Amino acid sequence: MDHWQDVYRHTGAVWGDTPSEIARRAVTDLTSRGLHRAGLRVLDVGCGYGRDLAYLRDRLDAVFVGVDASPAALDLARDRLAGDPRVELYLARLQDIDLGRFDVLLAANVYHLLRPPERDLFRRLVLGHLRPGGLLYLSTASVRDPQHYGAGRAVPGEVHSFIDRGYLHFSTGDELADELGGLLRMDVLEEIEYREPRTDGGDHHHVSWIVIGRTPAAVDGAAHGAGDTPAKGLRRSPRDRRSNSSCTDGERWDG
Repeated sequence: MDHWQDVYRHTGAVWGDTPSEIARRAVTDLTSRGLHRAGLRVLDVGCGYGRDLAYLRDRLDAVFVGVDASPAALDLARDRLAGDPRVELYLARLQDIDLGRFDVLLAANVYHLLRPPERDLFRRLVLGHLRPGGLLYLSTASVRDPQHYGAGRAVPGEVHSFIDRGYLHFSTGDELADELGGLLRMDVLEEIEYREPRTDGGDHHHVSWIVIGRTPAAVDGAAHGAGDTPAKGLRRSPRDRRSNSSCTDGERWDG
């Protein structure tokens, strides 16, 4: 994640205030299911500087937990979310996340940053953190992405993976159906094309997959219950802690 730490340090809110495509789809889908006023618990994995958390917070009756591995991103998110009591931020790597059960898990443009062992960790995170009937909203780069596919050097022993400024893996629909279909009932697996402006004046031409899936449920709908508190290993940080302070993985990043 060193590349993204540098991006957040030097560029800040690189995509501005607009939400990701998957965050928009999540709000539309939750509203269509009648769950936007259901008091949900929402986990944003790879929350970055908090643009999606801010968007979701303004549109859903929910409590939110954002997790990212970049201290610089979480500093920006803390400033953006202004200490909202409905939002908690944690600094953690995938293997350190242990935050209880959620009704919704959002992963916007994170899956393609993960190497194969990390993608396996992510899938275990989905199993361990979504309640029965919980919803996954995921976006990830397609092999048809015109801007980044094939850039840099190919990763030996991997198909559709390259290292340019950082590692990127590009998925096919069959691959995602195979990797995620065993965990979820796949409601949506859709390839979309769109452009996303950057605050540095650039423009990102995306071709991405949208995945919406549900974990098996004992009853219909998102199941509310026990297990909504962070595990003991997640330590709270002082309220004035900054990204240049020493910070252990998995601790609370207070606003």
